[in-house]
Amino acid sequence: MPRWPLRLRASLDGNYAVVVGALVVLALLGGWVTYGAYVSPGTHAEERIVSSWRTTGQFDHGATVTEQNSVFSVGTRLSNRTTYFRSVAPVLDGTFRSRYEGAARGNLSARVTVTLVLRSVGGESGDSATVYWRDERELATERVESLPPGEAVTVPFEVDTNELRNRTSRIRGELGAGPGETKATVRASVRYVGTVEGQRVDRTVEHSMGLGIDGPIYQVESAGPLDQRHEKTRTVTVRDDPGLLGGVGGPLLFVAAVGSAAAVVAARRRDRLGLTTAEREWLAFRSDRSDFEEWIVTMRLPEQAGDLPRAEAETLADLVDFAIDTDNAVVEHPDSGEFAVVHDGYRYVYRPPSPPARDGTDEQSGDAADSEASPAAQEDGETATDGNREADEPIQRTD
Repeated sequence: MPRWPLRLRASLDGNYAVVVGALVVLALLGGWVTYGAYVSPGTHAEERIVSSWRTTGQFDHGATVTEQNSVFSVGTRLSNRTTYFRSVAPVLDGTFRSRYEGAARGNLSARVTVTLVLRSVGGESGDSATVYWRDERELATERVESLPPGEAVTVPFEVDTNELRNRTSRIRGELGAGPGETKATVRASVRYVGTVEGQRVDRTVEHSMGLGIDGPIYQVESAGPLDQRHEKTRTVTVRDDPGLLGGVGGPLLFVAAVGSAAAVVAARRRDRLGLTTAEREWLAFRSDRSDFEEWIVTMRLPEQAGDLPRAEAETLADLVDFAIDTDNAVVEHPDSGEFAVVHDGYRYVYRPPSPPARDGTDEQSGDAADSEASPAAQEDGETATDGNREADEPIQRTD
């Protein structure tokens, strides 16, 4: 029988109030964590997307050859090139297409304005660039009252690059040339108004296509499609997630603490915590056996040792103390488990208790009469095991 169940029972019995109190505190802690996780977890503000859609804008462009030359026939259409020749195809014509997508339902009106923007800029590029002068001219405009998702609005436009170059020179001449570099841009501004996914929309998006007009050629820059995503969010109050600790750890701690406390209280009421006399004796013996391992050897004494006068020790610790005082070893019989010390013509013995059964009685006892057998009868049985037929009267140890 292992010792730990008996030690656990003894510890619970000796510290009953402390153990039950600690379990109650743990149960309260588990209940408080569970309450906070499920009943009152708290809230936090969270931004949620209530509608999401995107707009797409794309420029398509080309130029028709209008002047005689050795390379291109008059009337040839040059499309979506990065470079055009102003001397043979001076007019750039194109279209701008815009649509909105990504929404299951929507109804928007769209107003598209295509503008030619001339600027003289200097310094750094981007938003920090210095603009010395600016000139804008509307090229085309289009309005669609009802535009469903996926349907495009198309606006045609054209730019006469010879006229644009002349206008640029005229402005620079009027201003006395001036610093900076002249840049031309075709800008398409689209204003969407209406509803998408039930949400009100009033959004303006812009797409640009750059033009380089210096020299005998003109170049088109950044004419590819450009997507822009639009989201509308709303701040909502959301319950906090209980998490693993609160959602699982709290309930487990509460159930485990309540169950353990109930088990300890029930065991105490049924008198199943306290150790019986047999259990205490056996537990004390096993502790002594482990503590004094180095003083004990296992062997069979010769038959002549059974003829020696016999003295009984109350505990194994007493027998080991005697062996230490007399500089002897404690001999454990391999079959009967009896411990003995032979010294000065006497045999000092200790008979270990039998392992207790679950009901606290001796596992080896057949009935109450056997468990109450006299020491003389036990001695007769032992001497019979050792092969000695003579029963000696026990001799008590004297100091």
